[in-house]
Amino acid sequence: QFVDWVGDYYPAYRISPDLLAGKIDITLIPDADPATIDEIAKQAVIDDAAKTVAGYRIIADASSISAIQEIAKLGDVQYISQYLEPHLMDEVGMQILGGGAWAMDDDNNISTPYRAYGNYGAYVNQLGWNGTGVTVGIADTGLGDGTTPNAGHPDFTGRVIGGMYYSGLSDWSDGHGHGTHCAGLIAADGYHGTGVTYAGFGNYYVGMGLANNAHLYAQRVFDSSGNWIGPSDDYQIPKDGYAGGARVHSNSWGSNSGGAYGDSDEAYDRAVRDADNETAGNQQLVLVVAAGNSGQDSYGNTQ
Repeated sequence: QFVDWVGDYYPAYRISPDLLAGKIDITLIPDADPATIDEIAKQAVIDDAAKTVAGYRIIADASSISAIQEIAKLGDVQYISQYLEPHLMDEVGMQILGGGAWAMDDDNNISTPYRAYGNYGAYVNQLGWNGTGVTVGIADTGLGDGTTPNAGHPDFTGRVIGGMYYSGLSDWSDGHGHGTHCAGLIAADGYHGTGVTYAGFGNYYVGMGLANNAHLYAQRVFDSSGNWIGPSDDYQIPKDGYAGGARVHSNSWGSNSGGAYGDSDEAYDRAVRDADNETAGNQQLVLVVAAGNSGQDSYGNTQ
């Protein structure tokens, strides 16, 4: 009674609307014949082919739409979309993370911080929330010097429980800086650590994280130049984070898809419900992903 429609799955249904020649992302059905990959190679240059939880995923370079149409005719092909290289993202680091909860300030004076609870932190910290008992996984460029318990930084105060890396690198240290910056936004404790305050803005601490008592688990998916080195199966990232102890997972990176729903979105949607497909039951995970870096400023200029 819940079936809306049954019919032939024509090749045209397998091609994403507005797909252009160039880098494409091909998904095969879970029980696909590996020989299908050889057939795809006759139409496009394959950059990567990997078995995923959902089936095979192939990244290829197709020189024409006609080549893509030929690939779509292969019976094991499930869907073809544009491949978008993941890149780092981050929202503007605002002083509110250091404790500038001006919206709640009872005297409207930036030199006298709003402090209803404790001595530091943003508004959520004034309500008593600081991440105690929570481990946050951070998929990024690594974390600090890649060691426990502080990753080489006093603002993490013994709360770095471990980390991992992909694609043959030797450690999970951060040679770029983006990952450590994002970890700071999440869980740095500048009040008990470096103790540096914003000049001219009262008792607002630099580098304060919203969950300043949370534990951290690092996953290095970008190299020191900001190039993607993560696994082909995007589901593996939250799965590894969950195995490392994370129950909240941060991803300040993505692709400019224009709002299109891709393989990465499907993999992460699956991980929200169950981050470990090899264990009975649902291992649920809170996944946080950057909205992006692009948009318009207050003057209407595209950034």
